[in-house]
Amino acid sequence: MLRKSRLSSRLVNSPVCLVTQEHGYSPHLERLLQKGKGGGPKQRRIMELNSEHPLIARLYERFKSNGEDPAVGDSMEVFIRASLAGRGI
Repeated sequence: MLRKSRLSSRLVNSPVCLVTQEHGYSPHLERLLQKGKGGGPKQRRIMELNSEHPLIARLYERFKSNGEDPAVGDSMEVFIRASLAGRGI
């Protein structure tokens, strides 16, 4: 599902977004390849985080105070699922 995550310098309003690799194919092309006879490989996305967004900043503070806090992992899972749904994946 995810290849890696990194901080983003281009996000302004959103807490996270999923992007493809530099030479990756679009979600639309991925769906078309999946419908073909042989199917296509599922592409792993890169999750970009907006460190200036209040939600990400609060999650980071919570993680720093308790790295084992399940709410941090649960929240990131929600971000990932919402990003996937937003991209139609």
